[in-house]
Amino acid sequence: MSISFPNFAHRGYEVDTAEDGARGISLIERNSYDLIVTDLKMPDTDGMEVLKYIREHSPDTLCIILTGTAP
Repeated sequence: MSISFPNFAHRGYEVDTAEDGARGISLIERNSYDLIVTDLKMPDTDGMEVLKYIREHSPDTLCIILTGTAP
């Protein structure tokens, strides 16, 4: 599943994307974010691991976790 955020970019927000949680964490290590939207189910590093990293290293960043999987 791929989510695109073209409306954010068109409204003047800077948008970065990552294919998986490990690459997302790599971006968080190098950049500061006001908001992170992540998927719960990802290969390699899942959304809960990304959230844990955000809480430890960027506690002021808001995080929204989405999932495309149903129970």
